[in-house]
Amino acid sequence: MNFSLLDVGLILGGVGVLLLIIAVGIVGRTCLFLLTAKTCSGQVIGVAQRQVPGSNRTAYSPMVAFEVEGRRYQFQGTSGSLAPRFKVGDGVSVIYKAGAPTQAQLRTGFGLWGLSWVLGGLGVGFCVVGVGVLFFAGRGG
Repeated sequence: MNFSLLDVGLILGGVGVLLLIIAVGIVGRTCLFLLTAKTCSGQVIGVAQRQVPGSNRTAYSPMVAFEVEGRRYQFQGTSGSLAPRFKVGDGVSVIYKAGAPTQAQLRTGFGLWGLSWVLGGLGVGFCVVGVGVLFFAGRGG
């Protein structure tokens, strides 16, 4: 199958637009969550370790405990880091769905917005490259 530069530019630009649409959807979902979410203080009670697939590296995720209306809840942070960011006893900010403390996560910038940042950045990159290819193709390249 032969693709012209025009085809490649349109495909790259289309992928970029699709990624941007998904990123905007995730931002919207996060904003709706934040409108009704509750915040409380938690404490790191442990640090879980797991092997990063396909490498010899270890990722570290905090185990967090917090209380809501006298009841204790625990969860493991969903995003890990290659160097431990938390140690046992650290205080952390927890955010959870109102009425559903079992759906909790750390209140961090990357935890809330990271996926939309990554997808949005990739979307912008694909759009820029796609437009560049289209521009080059239009000039007879």
